[in-house]
Amino acid sequence: MIPESLQEIADIVGSANAIKLSRDFGGTEEYIPKDPKPDHPISKCIGLDAATNLAKWAGGSRLEIPRAVGYQRGKLYTEIKEAVGGGLSKKKAARRFEFTTRWVRKICNQKNNEDPNQGNLF
Repeated sequence: MIPESLQEIADIVGSANAIKLSRDFGGTEEYIPKDPKPDHPISKCIGLDAATNLAKWAGGSRLEIPRAVGYQRGKLYTEIKEAVGGGLSKKKAARRFEFTTRWVRKICNQKNNEDPNQGNLF
C-alpha cells in the first residue's frame, strides 16, 4: 500500500511511478515543466507519458516529492527476508544490501509488520 503522503501523485502517475519519483527525488522540491521533454530527469524517471500526466496536473510549478521512507524500508526488509529465506546466507545478504550481519539477523527475526528500529514498550 502506498503511503498517504504520496497518494495524490500516485493518482496522477500510478503507484509504481510515484514510488520511483519518491526513490529518486524524495525529500526535494522539483520543477515540473509544462511540456516535459524525453530528456528531462522526471521523464527519464517515470517515462514521458507519466511525466506528461504529471505536467497536466502540476506543470509550471514546483512539486515537493515525499520521501516515503517507511514504505521503502519495509520493501527493502521484505527483499532481505526473501533473499535469506531463499537460501542466501545472512553474511552474503549483509554485503548485498549494505547492512551488517547483525542487522540482517535482526530484520530476519522480526515479525512481518515490525520495524527493527522500533523498540517494544513492554
